[in-house]
Amino acid sequence: MDTAAIVDIARAPRPAVQRWLAVYEREWRQRLWWNRNLIPGANGPPPEGRCLFVGGEVGGGYLRTGSNRAPILEGPHLVPEWRGRGWVSQLATDAARESSRRTTEVMTIAFDAEDAGPAFVAAGFGWLRREFRVRERSASPPPSASVRPRGQAPARLMPWPAGGGDLGALLHAAFLDTPDGQSSRLYRSPTRCALYLDRLVRGGEGALFATAISRIAVDESGRAIGLLVACSTAPRTVHVAQVAVLAEARGLGVGRLLMAHALEAGDQSGVRRLTLFNTASQGAAAAWYARLGFRVMLDAGWGWRAGRPASDGQR
Repeated sequence: MDTAAIVDIARAPRPAVQRWLAVYEREWRQRLWWNRNLIPGANGPPPEGRCLFVGGEVGGGYLRTGSNRAPILEGPHLVPEWRGRGWVSQLATDAARESSRRTTEVMTIAFDAEDAGPAFVAAGFGWLRREFRVRERSASPPPSASVRPRGQAPARLMPWPAGGGDLGALLHAAFLDTPDGQSSRLYRSPTRCALYLDRLVRGGEGALFATAISRIAVDESGRAIGLLVACSTAPRTVHVAQVAVLAEARGLGVGRLLMAHALEAGDQSGVRRLTLFNTASQGAAAAWYARLGFRVMLDAGWGWRAGRPASDGQR
């Protein structure tokens, strides 16, 4: 195949796919400090998705996980030599077309200047711009003591409970009125939230659960009103996957208490950096993370589109 084409990953030569995935893994490791394992074993099936194939090589592509009825797309990603040629938009358009009859979510990381968001928006996706932030231990943010709420503590912090308790219901309720909660199937029900938290605890996101940093916040009666869940993504690196506080407890310093613990516990256990994603449209949260010393390293995006019934003879 001499001309560039977008094909199913299964149609491309396995060594070429593995070379592309090796670049993708390396960028996650070097730019997000996240040791992901994307390359299948010698006898494992290739990942699902589509790729840019030209001259016997794979120049990039996107991955597909989730179910056939409700896929989750990751990408597009291109190797450096294929960037800046418009292929990010073409891969995004292909991904939108391939999933046009199904409820679909997509997660992108902008490893180069070309943004996939406009192509997905043009294809009918809702879109949230996100930011990947990092706080280096060598930086000089305000001391963690200043992060803590002033006056009487609004809550007590407790270790993560064995079995997760009823934290799925807490996470669901905390996200009901947020852009993420209104767009992602992840937060659609307490059951989905519980499954997601269980996956984090079990290391299902390609990271180890950080027991020393993850905490729940409880009020005077012992009822859980907030949580922070974190995972170790690389040596001396912890990713804050979720910070959630019930609406009725916001503004009381519960989030500050949880984040203060993460900063202090991270420093005490030798963590070199903390990372997180935030939704750019939530300006107050973004400004707060900036004050804590979290710098934006990469732009990202989260998109969604409801499935459409087949019509006009199309199935």
